[in-house]
Amino acid sequence: MKLKVFLWLLLMNRHNTKELLQKKNFIIQGGIHCVMCNSMVTENMLHLFFSCPFAQQCWQKTGIHWNLGMNHMSMIISAYKQFPHRFFFEVLAIGCWNIWRRRNDLIFNKIALNFDKWKTYFQQDFALHMHRAKEVDIPHWKSWLSNFS
Repeated sequence: MKLKVFLWLLLMNRHNTKELLQKKNFIIQGGIHCVMCNSMVTENMLHLFFSCPFAQQCWQKTGIHWNLGMNHMSMIISAYKQFPHRFFFEVLAIGCWNIWRRRNDLIFNKIALNFDKWKTYFQQDFALHMHRAKEVDIPHWKSWLSNFS
């Protein structure tokens, strides 16, 4: 359920990124720039989940390619049509969820950003989510996950 809510918030652009918190008149300690890439780019939904170099490294691993010149919904629809597997939205939700968790670890727990940690948690979450897949689809999920390493 948490992934469904998380994905819905992503699609509605309602995650509490620094940009959104600033619009809600919150005081943002450390400024509104992305802490994951230190590039002086405002941390908004598109940057955090799709164009940040850390996020791009994550998506490259999954095989999802984003057209960053589109709005976020068109970009997601385009990637969905190009992704060769039926579990695109699961990969999208789990990938973004783990980017969000790594970002929060960095901000709140001062845990250094680590791609291998993202990959490990992604694999674990995907394997858990695989139990919800239809029996006929499980070999395909397992095959994709085994090639993920």
